[in-house]
Amino acid sequence: MTAPPTITALPAYPVRGEAQATFAAKANATVAAMPTMVTETNALAVWTEGTATAVATDAATAVASKDAAETAMTQAIAVAGTYTAINQGAHSTPPATRNNGDPLQDGDLYYSIPEGRLKIWSA
Repeated sequence: MTAPPTITALPAYPVRGEAQATFAAKANATVAAMPTMVTETNALAVWTEGTATAVATDAATAVASKDAAETAMTQAIAVAGTYTAINQGAHSTPPATRNNGDPLQDGDLYYSIPEGRLKIWSA
């Protein structure tokens, strides 16, 4: 992001009670500075609008990224849940049921402790 344009400080304003020559010089300098101030103020307004647009775009991108991350998390939880359901853990003898008490299903996994390997249940 670029730095915002600057607005040049205006010269000292004239003050009532100053000598006429000083007042006139300050008034002339202030009036002469106005066109530059208008140009710089307009440039700052353009920069502000562009920055606001960029921020809005970045916010929309961030929301889309958040939504994609939430979707991926939901899918990962579903996969983990599925894996947890089919993985029966380590057993000394082949399990007769799933860990939750349901019947074993083809494709369920268990680790055979005596054999030292992962096995897949098939009826």
